[in-house]
Amino acid sequence: MLSTPFWKFSNFISNELIRIVLIGNCNISTYSYGEWPILPWVFLPIFSINYAFILKDNIFFEKISLVEWSLWSAAIIFLGFNFWGEYFYSTVENYSCSIFSKNPIVFWSHMLPFLFIIRLNRVQKYSKVFENKFTSFIANFFWIKNFGLTYLISLALIGILSVFGEADNIPRNYQPYYYFTLIFIVVSLSEFIAKNIKRITTS
Repeated sequence: MLSTPFWKFSNFISNELIRIVLIGNCNISTYSYGEWPILPWVFLPIFSINYAFILKDNIFFEKISLVEWSLWSAAIIFLGFNFWGEYFYSTVENYSCSIFSKNPIVFWSHMLPFLFIIRLNRVQKYSKVFENKFTSFIANFFWIKNFGLTYLISLALIGILSVFGEADNIPRNYQPYYYFTLIFIVVSLSEFIAKNIKRITTS
Protein backbone atom coordinates (compact mmCIF):
# COMPACT_ATOMS: atom_id res chain seq x y z
CA MET A 1 0.00 0.00 0.00
CA LEU A 2 2.95 2.32 0.55
CA SER A 3 3.65 1.99 -3.17
CA THR A 4 0.22 3.30 -4.15
CA PRO A 5 0.10 7.01 -5.15
CA PHE A 6 -3.31 7.64 -3.63
CA TRP A 7 -3.15 11.39 -4.32
CA LYS A 8 -3.51 10.63 -8.04
CA PHE A 9 -7.05 9.42 -7.37
CA SER A 10 -8.17 12.68 -5.77
CA ASN A 11 -10.74 13.28 -8.54
CA PHE A 12 -12.72 10.30 -7.29
CA ILE A 13 -13.32 11.97 -3.90
CA SER A 14 -15.84 14.77 -4.20
CA ASN A 15 -15.91 15.86 -0.56
CA GLU A 16 -13.03 18.28 0.06
CA LEU A 17 -12.71 17.56 3.78
CA ILE A 18 -12.54 13.80 3.22
CA ARG A 19 -10.01 14.33 0.43
CA ILE A 20 -7.76 16.44 2.67
CA VAL A 21 -7.91 13.93 5.54
CA LEU A 22 -7.37 10.84 3.39
CA ILE A 23 -4.83 11.96 0.78
CA GLY A 24 -4.17 15.68 1.32
CA ASN A 25 -4.53 18.51 -1.14
CA CYS A 26 -1.47 20.42 -2.37
CA ASN A 27 -3.43 22.47 -4.91
CA ILE A 28 -5.17 24.88 -2.58
CA SER A 29 -4.02 28.37 -3.52
CA THR A 30 -4.02 29.91 -0.06
CA TYR A 31 -2.68 26.97 1.96
CA SER A 32 -2.07 23.31 1.27
CA TYR A 33 -3.21 20.46 3.48
CA GLY A 34 -1.28 17.31 2.90
CA GLU A 35 1.25 16.68 5.63
CA TRP A 36 0.93 13.06 6.79
CA PRO A 37 -2.44 12.27 5.20
CA ILE A 38 -3.97 8.97 6.29
CA LEU A 39 -3.28 7.29 2.94
CA PRO A 40 -0.78 5.84 2.40
CA TRP A 41 1.06 6.80 5.61
CA VAL A 42 -1.13 4.81 8.00
CA PHE A 43 0.57 1.76 6.47
CA LEU A 44 4.08 2.94 7.42
CA PRO A 45 3.88 1.84 11.10
CA ILE A 46 2.04 -1.32 10.03
CA PHE A 47 4.81 -2.14 7.57
CA SER A 48 7.54 -1.30 10.10
CA ILE A 49 6.07 -3.51 12.82
CA ASN A 50 5.58 -6.45 10.46
CA TYR A 51 9.07 -6.02 8.98
CA ALA A 52 10.53 -6.20 12.49
CA PHE A 53 8.49 -9.28 13.41
CA ILE A 54 9.46 -11.07 10.19
CA LEU A 55 13.15 -10.45 10.83
CA LYS A 56 12.88 -11.38 14.48
CA ASP A 57 10.89 -14.61 14.18
CA ASN A 58 12.57 -16.15 11.12
CA ILE A 59 15.94 -17.88 11.68
CA PHE A 60 16.61 -17.52 7.95
CA PHE A 61 17.56 -13.88 8.59
CA GLU A 62 20.23 -14.76 11.14
CA LYS A 63 22.63 -14.97 8.22
CA ILE A 64 23.00 -12.91 5.07
CA SER A 65 24.06 -14.60 1.87
CA LEU A 66 26.18 -13.27 -0.97
CA VAL A 67 23.09 -13.16 -3.18
CA GLU A 68 21.23 -11.05 -0.64
CA TRP A 69 24.25 -8.76 -0.27
CA SER A 70 24.25 -8.29 -4.03
CA LEU A 71 20.51 -7.55 -4.21
CA TRP A 72 20.63 -4.99 -1.41
CA SER A 73 23.71 -3.29 -2.88
CA ALA A 74 22.28 -3.14 -6.39
CA ALA A 75 18.96 -1.74 -5.19
CA ILE A 76 20.52 0.92 -2.97
CA ILE A 77 23.07 2.01 -5.61
CA PHE A 78 20.56 2.09 -8.49
CA LEU A 79 17.87 3.93 -6.56
CA GLY A 80 20.40 6.20 -4.88
CA PHE A 81 21.92 7.50 -8.08
CA ASN A 82 18.51 8.14 -9.56
CA PHE A 83 16.33 9.38 -6.75
CA TRP A 84 18.23 10.37 -3.59
CA GLY A 85 17.86 14.03 -2.78
CA GLU A 86 14.50 14.60 -4.49
CA TYR A 87 12.99 15.54 -1.16
CA PHE A 88 15.51 18.34 -0.75
CA TYR A 89 15.52 19.76 -4.27
CA SER A 90 11.81 20.27 -4.65
CA THR A 91 11.00 23.70 -6.08
CA VAL A 92 7.24 23.63 -5.63
CA GLU A 93 5.60 26.31 -3.57
CA ASN A 94 3.90 24.03 -1.05
CA TYR A 95 7.02 22.07 -0.15
CA SER A 96 5.85 20.68 3.18
CA CYS A 97 2.79 19.23 1.47
CA SER A 98 4.44 18.01 -1.72
CA ILE A 99 7.09 15.87 0.00
CA PHE A 100 4.30 13.55 1.13
CA SER A 101 3.15 13.16 -2.47
CA LYS A 102 6.35 11.98 -4.11
CA ASN A 103 6.38 8.97 -6.42
CA PRO A 104 6.63 5.73 -4.41
CA ILE A 105 10.02 4.90 -5.92
CA VAL A 106 11.41 8.12 -4.39
CA PHE A 107 10.07 7.10 -1.00
CA TRP A 108 11.56 3.59 -1.21
CA SER A 109 14.93 4.89 -2.42
CA HIS A 110 15.22 6.84 0.83
CA MET A 111 13.84 4.03 2.98
CA LEU A 112 16.13 1.27 1.66
CA PRO A 113 19.30 2.28 3.54
CA PHE A 114 17.41 2.27 6.85
CA LEU A 115 15.76 -1.06 6.08
CA PHE A 116 19.17 -2.46 5.19
CA ILE A 117 20.69 -1.31 8.49
CA ILE A 118 17.78 -2.94 10.36
CA ARG A 119 18.32 -6.09 8.32
CA LEU A 120 22.04 -6.15 9.21
CA ASN A 121 21.18 -5.73 12.86
CA ARG A 122 19.50 -9.15 12.75
CA VAL A 123 22.86 -10.79 12.00
CA GLN A 124 24.77 -11.20 15.24
CA LYS A 125 28.24 -10.35 13.98
CA TYR A 126 26.96 -7.10 12.47
CA SER A 127 24.63 -6.18 15.32
CA LYS A 128 27.65 -5.86 17.61
CA VAL A 129 28.74 -2.86 15.53
CA PHE A 130 25.60 -1.02 16.67
CA GLU A 131 26.15 -1.91 20.34
CA ASN A 132 28.29 0.95 21.57
CA LYS A 133 28.15 3.87 23.99
CA PHE A 134 26.80 6.27 21.37
CA THR A 135 23.80 4.12 20.38
CA SER A 136 23.13 3.32 24.04
CA PHE A 137 23.22 7.06 24.81
CA ILE A 138 20.69 7.78 22.04
CA ALA A 139 18.47 4.84 23.02
CA ASN A 140 18.18 6.17 26.57
CA PHE A 141 16.71 9.49 25.51
CA PHE A 142 13.26 10.09 26.98
CA TRP A 143 12.02 10.92 23.48
CA ILE A 144 13.13 7.54 22.15
CA LYS A 145 11.63 5.54 24.99
CA ASN A 146 8.34 7.45 24.86
CA PHE A 147 8.21 8.39 21.20
CA GLY A 148 4.46 7.97 20.65
CA LEU A 149 3.46 10.28 23.49
CA THR A 150 6.08 12.96 22.86
CA TYR A 151 5.40 12.91 19.11
CA LEU A 152 1.68 13.55 19.57
CA ILE A 153 2.40 16.33 22.04
CA SER A 154 4.91 17.90 19.64
CA LEU A 155 2.33 17.93 16.84
CA ALA A 156 -0.10 19.79 19.07
CA LEU A 157 2.59 22.28 20.10
CA ILE A 158 3.64 22.94 16.50
CA GLY A 159 0.02 23.66 15.64
CA ILE A 160 -0.25 26.11 18.55
CA LEU A 161 3.10 27.83 17.86
CA SER A 162 2.35 28.15 14.12
CA VAL A 163 -0.39 30.64 15.02
CA PHE A 164 2.32 33.13 15.93
CA GLY A 165 3.79 33.15 12.42
CA GLU A 166 4.79 31.05 9.42
CA ALA A 167 8.38 30.67 8.25
CA ASP A 168 7.39 32.12 4.87
CA ASN A 169 6.89 35.50 6.53
CA ILE A 170 10.45 35.49 7.90
CA PRO A 171 13.43 36.65 5.78
CA ARG A 172 15.23 33.66 4.28
CA ASN A 173 18.50 34.48 6.09
CA TYR A 174 16.74 34.16 9.45
CA GLN A 175 14.70 31.05 8.70
CA PRO A 176 17.35 28.56 9.98
CA TYR A 177 17.33 30.36 13.35
CA TYR A 178 13.54 30.27 13.33
CA TYR A 179 13.47 26.50 12.76
CA PHE A 180 16.22 25.84 15.31
CA THR A 181 14.37 27.86 17.93
CA LEU A 182 11.06 26.19 17.10
CA ILE A 183 12.57 22.71 17.32
CA PHE A 184 14.27 23.50 20.62
CA ILE A 185 11.04 24.85 22.14
CA VAL A 186 8.91 21.97 20.85
CA VAL A 187 11.34 19.25 21.96
CA SER A 188 11.82 20.79 25.41
CA LEU A 189 8.12 21.41 26.05
CA SER A 190 7.09 18.01 24.65
CA GLU A 191 9.48 16.20 26.97
CA PHE A 192 8.43 18.30 29.97
CA ILE A 193 4.71 17.71 29.34
CA ALA A 194 5.18 13.99 28.59
CA LYS A 195 7.18 13.46 31.79
CA ASN A 196 4.46 15.09 33.85
CA ILE A 197 1.73 13.08 32.13
CA LYS A 198 3.58 9.85 32.89
CA ARG A 199 4.21 10.97 36.47
CA ILE A 200 0.52 11.75 37.01
CA THR A 201 -0.75 8.56 35.36
CA THR A 202 1.66 6.28 37.21
CA SER A 203 1.34 7.87 40.66
